[in-house]
Amino acid sequence: MQTFAVLDAESAKVLAEFLEREGIVCHPRTVEDEHGLEAVELQVSEAQFDRACELAEQRQAASEEEDTHPKRRCPACKSTNVEFIEDVKDLKTITRITAVNLCHDCGHVVAVK
Repeated sequence: MQTFAVLDAESAKVLAEFLEREGIVCHPRTVEDEHGLEAVELQVSEAQFDRACELAEQRQAASEEEDTHPKRRCPACKSTNVEFIEDVKDLKTITRITAVNLCHDCGHVVAVK
């Protein structure tokens, strides 16, 4: 077995679940990190080590991309199928609303002032 990642418990769980969906079996092992805090080492077989590293790096890159471009979420249903609409001329004349976010799943509308 080879260790390919040392993470906090929640991050390790998420990554292990992702890799298992990709057919890679992870073996978590609780350890103490360099600061004396609990961490989880994720280990895989030597045969799956390179693929696990590659997928973990891809997932990290995708996660960083999401962090720089967060998706709008509907506060009612949590869907990301939300459209930002600036063309609200009629509302601008009678309110201070400059735009709206419209959820295409549940129809919820959030005003942007």
